[in-house]
Amino acid sequence: MIKDVLIIKAILFDFDGTLADTLPVCFYAFQAVFKEYDNREITSDEIKAMFGPSETGIIKENLRNKNIEEAIELYYQKYSEKHT
Repeated sequence: MIKDVLIIKAILFDFDGTLADTLPVCFYAFQAVFKEYDNREITSDEIKAMFGPSETGIIKENLRNKNIEEAIELYYQKYSEKHT
């Protein structure tokens, strides 16, 4: 008699925002970028309104300063700083 065998090939975890509350870290990093490059103070609600694209997409679409690549690097630096 042949038995059916279930083989699990992958297990996926949605860490960001599911297993860990990373929104405060995202807000911190975005606020640092917009302050540094546009001299703009932005609120968490303003950042939420930008959600849709990826982090780099948000910066590319909303940053007034043209140093996009540097700003993206700063975002990930600031994000890493606070992400324990």
